[in-house]
Amino acid sequence: MNSTAHRHVTSKSITAITISALILNGALAGCTANKTESSPAPAEQAEKAEEQVPVPASFAWKTEEVLVSDPTVIDDVAIAYRRVGPQLEVIARNLKNGKQVWKDEALGAADARGISPSIETVEHDGKNYVAYTGTRTDAVGTL
Repeated sequence: MNSTAHRHVTSKSITAITISALILNGALAGCTANKTESSPAPAEQAEKAEEQVPVPASFAWKTEEVLVSDPTVIDDVAIAYRRVGPQLEVIARNLKNGKQVWKDEALGAADARGISPSIETVEHDGKNYVAYTGTRTDAVGTL
């Protein structure tokens, strides 16, 4: 290889290495910590850890109902299918105090195997509606 060709190849190699170094430097710059930011002192870390001590959960209310569906929650109301003897009902309860908002008899037996009842909700004109399999055709649950 003559010296002119060698210089040309060397020049391309240096250019490629320089570009690679610049790209790598730019990529690593995003991975490094900002030098103006410092990690909190150990005393500050201890204070933050003390502030985040978990608080034991407590019940707002309890019920003995046997739910046969997952509850659907809209705002402060939980709606679910429940079993009452051999029948199913749909019940809506206030999440804050557990009080019944409304209930309706549902179509179907509580021991229906392989069928998972579900609550569907729809919002229309600012109101929430609940769709479920009820025993009456004119029954509408609103929230």
